[in-house]
Amino acid sequence: MTFKLLATIEQAFSKLHKGGNDHPLPQQLTFELPKNRPFLSGSSLQALYPQACFFNREGRKFWGVGALKRYNSRSELANGIKQLNRDKETTDQWIIGGRSFTGLPTSSSEWREYGEYLFFLPRFALEQDSNGQGHLTINFQDETVAILPRLYEQLTTLLTSNPTATMPNSTRLEYLPGQEEFEQLVNQGVDQIIQNKLQKYVLARKVVKDFDAPIPYDSVVQQLMEQKRPGSYLLFIAPSPQSCFISQTPEQLFSLNDDHLLTEALAGSRPAGRSPQADQQLGAELLDSAKDATEHQLVNQHLDMVLAKFCHSHRSVAKRELLNLGYIQHLRTRWEGRVIKHFNLLDFLDQIHPTPALGGIPLKPALEIIEDQEHFPRGLYGSPIGIISSDYSELAVGIRSLLIDREQMHLFAGVGVVAKSQGALEWQESKEKLHIFSDIL
Repeated sequence: MTFKLLATIEQAFSKLHKGGNDHPLPQQLTFELPKNRPFLSGSSLQALYPQACFFNREGRKFWGVGALKRYNSRSELANGIKQLNRDKETTDQWIIGGRSFTGLPTSSSEWREYGEYLFFLPRFALEQDSNGQGHLTINFQDETVAILPRLYEQLTTLLTSNPTATMPNSTRLEYLPGQEEFEQLVNQGVDQIIQNKLQKYVLARKVVKDFDAPIPYDSVVQQLMEQKRPGSYLLFIAPSPQSCFISQTPEQLFSLNDDHLLTEALAGSRPAGRSPQADQQLGAELLDSAKDATEHQLVNQHLDMVLAKFCHSHRSVAKRELLNLGYIQHLRTRWEGRVIKHFNLLDFLDQIHPTPALGGIPLKPALEIIEDQEHFPRGLYGSPIGIISSDYSELAVGIRSLLIDREQMHLFAGVGVVAKSQGALEWQESKEKLHIFSDIL
């Protein structure tokens, strides 16, 4: 099927060549993909950079390869969104990428390739709906047919599968911070909450794993795709062959279809049980927990306040419910709204993120204690990642995530700290969240 697709593309390119090398190209060319064609297979991941994928919870898939345009700051991204809106009658383009947790660059070596914003308009945009129907779009900008032979070579590499490389051997494992220090930090944070300095904050930790050779991130992505969990996204951003951020997050930041906005509060957790009876018991315990109810309600209050500013009507869709991911359970409350006429997506993003599920309440002292207690910059951990277009945008939150940096892997987990938190229990909760990567660990 791949060779048939390549033959179709070659035929279309040949027709365009009849006008001569100086003949201008349209803004985009679109080709139908074979139904249920696998995404992200083999060496296709090594074809062209940057790359990013966004697979949402409903089975819709986006994969952007190569950058026709890059947006490395808020102002650049704002201009890119304006251009999408201007061109919406003639093109069907989307931007993909992510923004750092703080929206500011970091000088740490592992995040050196990501900057504050890493969004781009893909040269090659692959999209597939939940029924397996998909298409490949090639985007152009004021270019002529002279570039088509080079693009055809790139597409051949992109669409041809080869076996993925095997994982190298692990040589070292480090916890930052270790268990004892982490528990002490939680208990120190509880003291500050009791002193009314803040109501809640989120403390993250990471596991650093060294290998004896560069890590082939396509192997990790393939592994996570094979164990794709219902209720979770699969996201990755790779600025180069040496580095890739991967997330299998359950948390939606928001989606926007025309004027219909969806978001959710996801906070409070218990492990999944080893039997249906244990599962049910742990779920009931979570629903009855005063500590988790407080943590969850702080997120709901934040969403209610932000939606009131950006929607002419909004409401919680249903009562608090359990989201069981098979390895952990969360409390979830879903929200919806109809956005105001002059809704600005980036202004909304600045207001909604980070929610108290990622930052804290009040936000300023929460971010101060996070900076003081955490041993590493968050980078894309806990950050907004997704796609943006003129009529559909969706961003998820980059938790349950890892960063591959050459021969090193960084795995992240965070916990919400409130007045009733206990250091030992929060350490255990962070272990349960890292369980999603148990095969890799």
